[in-house]
This record gives sequence, structure tokens and C-alpha cells, in this order.
Amino acid sequence: QDEGFETLTLVQTGKRDMMPIVCIDEPGGNYWQAWVQFIKDQLLARELISPEDLSLLKVTDDIDEAADEIMKFYSVYNSMRYVRSKLVLRLHCEPSDEFIGRLNDEFGEILESGRIEKVQTHRLEADDAHLKDLARIAFQFDRKSIGRLRQMIDLINDVESIGKRGFTVGHALLQLLFRMPQRLYEFMPTALLLGTLIGLGNLAANSELVALRSVGISKQRILWSILKVGIVLLLLSMWVGETVAPTTEGYVRSLNKTSDLNKIAIRSRHGLWVRDGSRYINVQEIFPDYRMTGIWVYELDEQYKLKRASFAKKAVYENGLWQLSEIRHSLISETGIETIAADEEHWERLVSPDLLDVLTVNPEQMGAQKLKKYIRYLDENELNSRRYQLAYYNRFAVPLSGIAMLLLAVPFVFRSARAGGLGQRIVLGIGIAIAFNLTSRVLSNTSVVYDIPPILGAFLPTLLVIFIASIALKKMA
Repeated sequence: QDEGFETLTLVQTGKRDMMPIVCIDEPGGNYWQAWVQFIKDQLLARELISPEDLSLLKVTDDIDEAADEIMKFYSVYNSMRYVRSKLVLRLHCEPSDEFIGRLNDEFGEILESGRIEKVQTHRLEADDAHLKDLARIAFQFDRKSIGRLRQMIDLINDVESIGKRGFTVGHALLQLLFRMPQRLYEFMPTALLLGTLIGLGNLAANSELVALRSVGISKQRILWSILKVGIVLLLLSMWVGETVAPTTEGYVRSLNKTSDLNKIAIRSRHGLWVRDGSRYINVQEIFPDYRMTGIWVYELDEQYKLKRASFAKKAVYENGLWQLSEIRHSLISETGIETIAADEEHWERLVSPDLLDVLTVNPEQMGAQKLKKYIRYLDENELNSRRYQLAYYNRFAVPLSGIAMLLLAVPFVFRSARAGGLGQRIVLGIGIAIAFNLTSRVLSNTSVVYDIPPILGAFLPTLLVIFIASIALKKMA
């Protein structure tokens, strides 16, 4: 353990370059599993480390799996080096521009400034001449998000799977198709803003708004006509966001991570961890048909001491029951440890299939009903639910922001009348949308970090836009 802690500390604090760390148990053993649990109880629970830091190591009792972990780590990633203020990652193959965009989207929070970019070999790397022909990406790393950096390297190494594990152009096209419902939901407020600015702007430029006003149609009536169309579109996007998008995003995750085995991907490198009262359940692999492998169940007594540890090699959910195979129970008492083995058992209670569906989805992509269910589960087990509460309230704040955008766009059109062309209105709309999205993200993240009520973090940006729009509408009237 001393060497393990020392190596992890050096990597986790950035004192040495990233490297694969594998803790190997004897077959069927749980020495390192218990050690990792100690880290979670003593360090993670006290927020001395972040959940992402657990990505820095892997625990296994399979020597082949350990070897695969090391080989995969260097499959695309080669090495890292700081060049002046930027961290440079050297890669065996050059990532596409689309993949660089994905890295910026998923790991933008680890940057102090700027973006992740492809770069050429720098002259300061002359002492690494044997690496001069490798592809490179560089970015202003914040030097503290080491766990997230490891997760980014893991994602980079997954580039190797393209074309080698059944991931084809057809899969890419399906991804685009399945992502459309979520994009429709996310971008509907911006689309309404741009549509209002462009549509009414063209009417104003051609004096058609003046003609409407001259025959007795008031500004309020025009505004109400716009709102009715906007409300219908927003209701449509809400329905898509609640029913269609969560399902299609599940297809995307399956295609993206498991095109070869149809395996559901869990973010943690140690599988899925679930707390159920006094039980802690760890599942190494989860498949779409509710089949699981490598299941550990730890049961604690009233003094939070481990009283029972159970391991099952396989589990499948059928007819309302979990069927576990090749089970081994370790009963722990003051007199010692008693081991009981069984070929097969049936459990009514293990992991809820609905909960599995929830846990494998980003909160921003979950429907309100599932978010509410998971928030209740977290609260009942005294776990942090703030991020999920924020996502829950955002399910209602996003459609409301669409109305706010419509209200804000109308005064701009009537105020500018025939001034400004189509390009100017598009730039104006994009500028407003960017400002709103930035403000919304900043306030949302601030509410999570500084314990501000999530409902305030979700609705405050929209309420600010409605307030500004109401003042503009009064001046317009």
C-alpha cells in the first residue's frame, strides 16, 4: 500500500507524468478492492479527492485484463510534456477536427483559457527528437484536474476503436440521427430568437409591419400571434426532450462506446457503484439486457462495520428477480470469517433496472420524471443531489427561456424598424444567444459550487431576460 499511495499521490498531484496504475489481486481476492473502498470512505467522502481521481487506477484479479489496461493506455497516447505554459500530449495518430471539437466540449472545464488544439512539434522539444514525428495536441491545463485529464487520455485511446471494433460510417450517421432530438430540445430557444428576428425583421424591412399597424392590428396582437406559434414549438420540443431524446441518447452511448459488444459504458473505471441503505454494490460490467458481471455486495451493520461481502460472477434480471451465478459469501464476525459458496441464487433486491437506466445517462439528457426519481434516491441515501436538482429545474427553465427570447426579440425588431439587414439581425441574435448561454452556464455552475439553491441557478438567467424584455416591451408600447 505504501508504494501504491506514493505512486497515486505523485500522479494525482501532477508531480510525475501520467501512467497506467494497475492493482492486481489474486484470482477471486479482494485486497485491492477493500483498499479502494478505504480510499473512498476516508478521502472521497471527505472531499479530499475528486470522484474523477479514481480514474487514475484500475483494480483487477485478471492478469490479461491488467496487460490490456497497460497496452491500451499507450495505444494512441504516447507521452506528455509542458512546453512553456501549455501541456502537450504526443499521440501515435492524428485526431480529426471533429474529435478535437468533442474534446473541447467534454473537457473544456480543465482549461485555464483557450481551447484544445492540434499543434506542431515545438523547438523546445528538441531533446525528444525521437518523438518529433508524433501528432500533438496542446492546451492551457489548469494543473489540478488530473483525474479528468486521465479520462481525456482514455477517450483519446478509444480513437483506436474506429474501424477496428465495428465502428463504421453507418454508426456515425446513426449517431447524427439519434442526436437530433436532444439538439432540437437544446437549441429551440435560440431558434425561436433567430426566427423572430429574421421573420419580423423582413416584415419590417418591407414595410409590412407598418401595413399591419395601419389596418388596426396592434403591436400586442402581433406579439400574441408570435407567442402562440412559439408556445406550440416549445411544447413540441418539451415532448421531444422528455420522451424521444433520452431514448435516442441511450442509442448514441451504446453506438459510441460499445459498437462491438453492445455493452453499456459506465464512467467510472471501476464499474458502477450504488448505495442502497446499508449495502454498497459494485458492478464491473453492465449489458443492455440487464446482464451484469463481477458483482460485489458489501453489507454494513449498525456501527458501519463490514459484516458481509458477497461476490457473484454473473447476474441477469428475469421475471422480476435477479438470478446470480457462481456466488461466494464471506460472513465477517468477531470469531472470524466464514465463507459460503453457491452455484446459483435468486434475489428480489439487487439493483433496480430503472436505476441502471438513470445512472448511465448524463443528468442534462434525462427526463424530468427520471431526474425526480434519482434525486429521491440520492436524498434517501444522504448523497449529494445538487447537480441532478439543477438539471431537473433546467427541464422547465429551458422552455421558459424560449418564451423569454421571443419577448426580447420583438422590441428589437420594432425599434429598428427598417434599419439593418438580414446579416445584422443574425449577428444580433447569435450575440444574445451566446450571452444568455454563457450567463446561464456560469450561474448554474456557481450554484453547484457555492451551495446556491439549484432552482435559483436554473431560473435566474431566464428571469433576468424576462425582466429586460418587459422593460423593452413597455418602452415599445
